[in-house]
Amino acid sequence: MNGKEMRAIRLAYGLTQQEFSQCLGTSLSSVAMAETGKRKVTDRLRFKIARHFPLTTEVQAVIESAEQLEGS
Repeated sequence: MNGKEMRAIRLAYGLTQQEFSQCLGTSLSSVAMAETGKRKVTDRLRFKIARHFPLTTEVQAVIESAEQLEGS
């Protein structure tokens, strides 16, 4: 998972960076830096995202759309 995919998940759930960071128990700056690529999405953060935010069909579609936009 990269920062753009993480952002897509956050947006699919309709959360701000602040709300997302609170759900994950991490800092706002960690979320912001990961989303912009200034920091890697760690395995620990991936685990927290997977635990708190189920990968539904709708979320998967949002991630795929974000990946397609990245490739454009």
